[in-house]
Amino acid sequence: MSNGEITQLESSHPQTAKHQKPHQILSAQDIKVLNTRSNSKGLLQLTLHLTIMACSGYLWGTNWGNWALAIPSFVVYGFSIASMFAPMHECVHRTAFAAHPLNNAVAWFAGLLSFYNSAFFRYYHKWHHLYTRVPDKDPELTDPKPSNFAKYLLIISGLPWWLGKIRGHFQIAFGQIENFHFIP
Repeated sequence: MSNGEITQLESSHPQTAKHQKPHQILSAQDIKVLNTRSNSKGLLQLTLHLTIMACSGYLWGTNWGNWALAIPSFVVYGFSIASMFAPMHECVHRTAFAAHPLNNAVAWFAGLLSFYNSAFFRYYHKWHHLYTRVPDKDPELTDPKPSNFAKYLLIISGLPWWLGKIRGHFQIAFGQIENFHFIP
């Protein structure tokens, strides 16, 4: 830098810092390393996630009288189940593992635990990426926005999400996909 300060980038990668744009946080080399797919690292991360889920679920289920342990265990268990969406999402993108069959299998399993149909979500999410923020095309823009405080409270309760999720699963199961224009 011109004022004599050394940035973190310059201290860790002095050869690439000179050629890097000021707004670029990571070098292309760093991004390439971070984007490297690995079956073993992906399986290790999934195993740790499932271990946290199993241990916290066990602690929650076996400590009903001990609220000091049951409540924190329940919170960790809830977060671990809710965050199963993340491995499903990465596997739908096929970025979690080097092997496509492993991505597909883990996407299915993680989708099951997070109440998502991974095959359906792959089409839905691809369409979302193709038409992000485009009205009438981005499927993520179909949810109604709350127009008053009562509707806002209803939405944050999660009830409309769960009812929509259940309705969507039944529609797919019975072949009622005419409203899902992103399915080929």
